[in-house]
Amino acid sequence: RITYKLMSNGYKEGEDFYYADIFINTYLPIYAMYAHDKLVVRLYPQSMTERCTLRCLNCNQSTPYIKNPQHFSKEAFKADLDLFFKYVDYIYQADFVGGEPFTHPDLYDLMEYAAVHYRDRMGAMHIITNGTILPSDEILQLALKYDIVMIITDYSITVPEVEGKVSDFIGKLQEYHVRYILNGDKYWKDYAIGRAKLEFAGEDDKIRHFDNCTSPCRYMKDGKLYYCTSDALGQRAGLVPKDEQSYIDFTRLTHEKRMEVLEFEYGYLEKGYLDTCTKCYGSWTFNTKNIPKGIQYKGTGTLTLEKRVEIND
Repeated sequence: RITYKLMSNGYKEGEDFYYADIFINTYLPIYAMYAHDKLVVRLYPQSMTERCTLRCLNCNQSTPYIKNPQHFSKEAFKADLDLFFKYVDYIYQADFVGGEPFTHPDLYDLMEYAAVHYRDRMGAMHIITNGTILPSDEILQLALKYDIVMIITDYSITVPEVEGKVSDFIGKLQEYHVRYILNGDKYWKDYAIGRAKLEFAGEDDKIRHFDNCTSPCRYMKDGKLYYCTSDALGQRAGLVPKDEQSYIDFTRLTHEKRMEVLEFEYGYLEKGYLDTCTKCYGSWTFNTKNIPKGIQYKGTGTLTLEKRVEIND
């Protein structure tokens, strides 16, 4: 209604007025850089572990495919965080993820370090969890103090045995007055990393595929900020080849070159797409392949592409 009134009075969308989310996510970071020399980015996902309590067959982070999944050390976690904020002034949203973060024995220390040192430079601070491990009292006290929101993905619709655990998890959050968001979606999009069957007419077609995806999910590991979490972990799991264009190396960054981070954030890549894009159906923005959420891999050992292809789901 407001848009209609503005346009009826001769105002043009994208010139005279903007939707708030588009302005904040698209234009404000550019203004901050050029007008105030401040680097503002939308999302900072920091993984703490590759280990998980579930084995989701279609995990877009390829967790079941990773051999010898590891917890990230406190030293490595802090080094990545410090390096990121050495050059980035502010982020709208920080997501601390896994695997399952609550499997990490040092979760409190990691979250305390992030909150004490950088909470004032994060718009929102989230822990992304499946709610299957009951949080400690101290982590909930920390969450309340620094307004750390729990984002819970409820898998009970396909994994009924976790329903009680998720209920207990939510109950304890409510007891401590910790904010949470419950994701009860029934379906995922099938990214099919490494096994997607796509045909492209040429390079321009691949670029269009990348542009349509516009994945907002970055990934920081070992001083490298990857453009796409699914791509980074697909490389880690060996589902797709290594791609040096898929990340920006913060260890080689200087203050004068911070504009490269903003350009990277907006998807300005040398080829215009990632190699993995040619083997991925893409994110929710345009992917039409709906699949039941959280179907579990029942096999033994590490999941492989060969095993995955044999499974008819």
